Amino acid sequence: MKPSILKAVEITLAVAVAVMLCFLVVPWRQTPEMLTSTPPRPGVPVDVAKAQTPAPLAASETIVSLFTKVAATPAPSTPAPTPAPAPEAKKAQDATWLTLVGTATGSDGKPSFAFKDSRSGRIIRVVQGETVGGWSISDISDKQITLSNNGELYLVKTR
Repeated sequence: MKPSILKAVEITLAVAVAVMLCFLVVPWRQTPEMLTSTPPRPGVPVDVAKAQTPAPLAASETIVSLFTKVAATPAPSTPAPTPAPAPEAKKAQDATWLTLVGTATGSDGKPSFAFKDSRSGRIIRVVQGETVGGWSISDISDKQITLSNNGELYLVKTR
């Protein structure tokens, strides 16, 4: 191949790469047409007054909290209801059939936990300070979570 043709091809490819990089780096402005929930039909004008604005994005702290480990017991924004004191202290059973599979923090700041019941194959979701499907959280420590269900206490290892 002739050197002049080779040089022209190299320059053309370099310009194409530079243009593509500009498309990646330069932010796109959103026009009102982009904010509508349905794409506009060709030839039909878009009413900017009726265009829906997108839902506000979640704060980065909220997103990060979904993927970080929940500390011992975070201070809830509202005090959690205190359970009625039991007449006799029941000893918690070691729940080897329950496995902690995940944690998350809701938009209200309450941590929730997901447990896998190996006997039934179900996933049990429990939110701190609430009773969900008869399950509630009695205590949280670094190494275990104490769950309550139908008056019985169960210990689930977290590590």
